[in-house]
Amino acid sequence: MWLSDAPNTAYFVGGAANSKLDHEAEDGRFLYSGWEAFGKTHQCTSEKLLNSQLFTAFQMNSSNHQDADAMKQLITAYTKAVEKTDTCKHGLSFGSLTHNR
Repeated sequence: MWLSDAPNTAYFVGGAANSKLDHEAEDGRFLYSGWEAFGKTHQCTSEKLLNSQLFTAFQMNSSNHQDADAMKQLITAYTKAVEKTDTCKHGLSFGSLTHNR
């Protein structure tokens, strides 16, 4: 999700978390619990979108099973994959993506 005026992941999360985010990694870049995880990309900004920063999120609300280590692995791998996309590299909004296949 692109968000302007969001200095960090905690600001991005705001009140969106459904559980206590009692784990963090990389000095707060990633916040997570056994059910959900949030992250901030590196160098994914968009001048077209008012200098917005790109954030990532996963929320698993339908399971009684919790696994904070798995959520950490999921959010860090997903965020790093997002950083390699044209969306990140060119600051594109998700609605402007085109596929030429």
